Amino acid sequence: MEEIVLKWLKTKRNYIYFNIQESDKVLEKFSERISELLFSSRMHIEELEASESYIIQKRNNLITIDYDVPTHHKQTYKSYNVDRNEYIYDKAMMHQFVNTIDERNTPQNKSIIFSFLEEIKHRHDVLNKFIEKHDKFSYKKFFDDFKASITDELLESIYEQFMRSDFDYKSFYEDFKLRYLDRMQSAVSHIEELGIFYPFKINHDIFAKKHYLLEINHLKFLKKDVTLMHKINKFHDKYGVNCDKSKPLFSLEAYFAHPGGMLVPQIFAYFDPFKYKEKYMQPDNMYLFEFVKRSDHNLEEFIFALFDLLNMIQYSVIRFQHENLIDMIITNRSLDRICTLEELIEKQIKQLSTVPENDLEIEVLNFFHKKCKNKELTMFSTIDDLGLEINIEPIKSFAQIMLIGLQTILGKESSLEHIITIYQNSAANLIQKYHLNKKCQTIIFNTITDLCIFYNDTQKEKLSRRLNSTLYDVYTQRQKLDFYNEVNFNFVDEFIGQNKEKFEIYKPCKIGNKYLMYF
Repeated sequence: MEEIVLKWLKTKRNYIYFNIQESDKVLEKFSERISELLFSSRMHIEELEASESYIIQKRNNLITIDYDVPTHHKQTYKSYNVDRNEYIYDKAMMHQFVNTIDERNTPQNKSIIFSFLEEIKHRHDVLNKFIEKHDKFSYKKFFDDFKASITDELLESIYEQFMRSDFDYKSFYEDFKLRYLDRMQSAVSHIEELGIFYPFKINHDIFAKKHYLLEINHLKFLKKDVTLMHKINKFHDKYGVNCDKSKPLFSLEAYFAHPGGMLVPQIFAYFDPFKYKEKYMQPDNMYLFEFVKRSDHNLEEFIFALFDLLNMIQYSVIRFQHENLIDMIITNRSLDRICTLEELIEKQIKQLSTVPENDLEIEVLNFFHKKCKNKELTMFSTIDDLGLEINIEPIKSFAQIMLIGLQTILGKESSLEHIITIYQNSAANLIQKYHLNKKCQTIIFNTITDLCIFYNDTQKEKLSRRLNSTLYDVYTQRQKLDFYNEVNFNFVDEFIGQNKEKFEIYKPCKIGNKYLMYF
């Protein structure tokens, strides 16, 4: 079962990993994945709060999962999470190294050895200075033992020896193998896959002026923050945005189109499969999966379909409650609505149009917009009412969830009980396709309830409220908030209009003391 969960996670960008079977360039692949994830946060790592994560290791066909959570409120992503990423990077580097180097006296081998020794020294002089000594997700001691014998003088001596024609490479390699290679081989032996999964932050105060690596929060760039220009500048400068003329310009529209402000289920896992696994994939609660197997359905296909559905629902139910939270604060002072259904659709189309992967969402929203203009789409319409000429799953389910999301965002009198009911109804196609019985349906409905209430105790939740207890606590703290003094819904449009020429140009990036431009 864990293999299937891991396979589903591999389709999502917030699981970063290396797998020895996928490519001989494990280090390059891992580096690409972590770079993509960090870039999607739209903040430099120095501006990010610490994040919980899962460290996942597959070794000798055994999968182990360690839940890793910050223990102190002052910890940041840089002081807490970066060394977790480096823990995996270190193992990927060692695996690639021991499987690339050999005893032949070639310029390539010498270059690899020299680069590796430089990297060991560099990582302890610069990168790993904040790693805690006894952190179990750290190779500090391992690399400290190596680094003790690596000095600038030694590196210079090795370089000079490599340049000599009479250099005894065989003796050097035997000594190098004994000192470094054999120990690294032992450290990475039998590792098949090692990765880290970053779940989305869902239980936070969306009004706080904090940023997380991954968070469901469409107010991320709408909160009035005098330091925001500095943060946006830092992101562009330190990540070298638009310094490569061989690539299209990265627009400000794309910058503000972050995954926590819109539903991008094909790319990100909003749903935490490990929380689900803890409750619903234990031996005494496996009825649903046993039923699917007994019915001769493909279990992996079913789990993928179920997780894809839950992934869309997880984002939608949180975004829905966030809108309720905003509405409750606003209506304490005014009965004005935020926008009409048609305006909301237009706003979402504009947001999604900057991201190429959102073609399906845009197509569905354009369909809704047309129906809205023709007065065929109301707050109570269903997909069948609108005559969507698509009967392909999961596209129809996806369209239904998008419609529910639009309707419920503007639904003023929607209780938590109502939220749960409408999203339970969105599972109808899955239930019908796999001919699930009542007990299976109950398990799925209970799961959707858990997603709505953040796995809190159902008995303690007041379903007559419009928010679960976690978000209701945010409301009680923020109910007297001067909303329009704290939030500017026009900020993104205003910022783009004022700063487009400044950011959307090719410019060199600073690396060390040099400025470089790529062509």
